[in-house]
Amino acid sequence: MVFYKGRRGDIISRLPNGKIALVNKRAERIPKPGEKWVCRIDFEKPKFAVVTPIQRIVKKPVYKVIQYACGHSKKIRLYDKEMPENEEPEIRVTKFSDVCEKCKENCKHENIENEIDLWDFGLIIRTVCKGCRKVIEEIDFSDVINENKGFFGTDFNKVREAVRQRISDPELQRKVLTEIDKEEQYVKEYNEKLEQTNKLSQKREEIIDKIKRFIKENYEDYKELQFYGIEIEKDRIRYPIGITKVIDKEIGPGFYEYSTTAIYNNIHISEMSEELRKLFEEYHKISKELDVINQWLIENRPVE
Repeated sequence: MVFYKGRRGDIISRLPNGKIALVNKRAERIPKPGEKWVCRIDFEKPKFAVVTPIQRIVKKPVYKVIQYACGHSKKIRLYDKEMPENEEPEIRVTKFSDVCEKCKENCKHENIENEIDLWDFGLIIRTVCKGCRKVIEEIDFSDVINENKGFFGTDFNKVREAVRQRISDPELQRKVLTEIDKEEQYVKEYNEKLEQTNKLSQKREEIIDKIKRFIKENYEDYKELQFYGIEIEKDRIRYPIGITKVIDKEIGPGFYEYSTTAIYNNIHISEMSEELRKLFEEYHKISKELDVINQWLIENRPVE
């Protein structure tokens, strides 16, 4: 509740329903005009209420503290937030892997290390100071990597030759070439999986065509419909035998909006002939193989 000075000079406020709130004379603390308090309603009358102020609400700063790897920190005031006066100001701590600017300026870069940054679309070798994390030297191999396809459209031998020419340190050169070998193996495996999915998908489509042809030749009620085909489920095959209208919604008294849908017949696996069951089982076998490969492709998709 926000308090203010009334016409008679009393400190008053108002309840959410608009009723005047007077401060209990036994209250230990009396609010000042303009202050916001959490209050307890002691009692209400038809025209007024008596309240006891419990806790004053004040604005306190919210701070962001950046903790650097060097041990130093920086405190930044973000904004002010209303909270009980006895609560400590809110502090949000963010840890940085870098050192502060002052330590960077004073660093002599005596302790350095090499970082290999290889991803599916690029390769950068950086010489970095361990103390201040400043990049002392950077070798970029983007000129020998396909701009659009990354390593998926790159001659790995050209990349290896560039590494041998640009990196003089034998140990670093060996590490980079090892990472390139791993990337080449990954690209090869990914492309093989893609090729497998294409072949299996094509084979599955051929089986669907055979099933469709079999049903067309052996089930007289089968209907060739433009927007509806056979559906192969876990334990049955569904095939269309006609079209029907269904009511979507009523648009007025006695008037309805319709949509069309197919009517299906089912062939349960127990009812299938030997020839149809073989096609049915082959379809599901290929589908399972495709699911496994597609899951691998999702989990190992290229990272830009």
